[in-house]
Amino acid sequence: NDHFRTLVPCERLQALRYHRCRYSGAERRRLGLRISAV
Repeated sequence: NDHFRTLVPCERLQALRYHRCRYSGAERRRLGLRISAV
């Protein structure tokens, strides 16, 4: 999602943390892949 790329690092971390709490399973794994790619 390009939305994350527009955020400054601090906001991005907060957003990822929020999504990690909100989503689970495949969604969390997909976000995990995005975190490692950043």
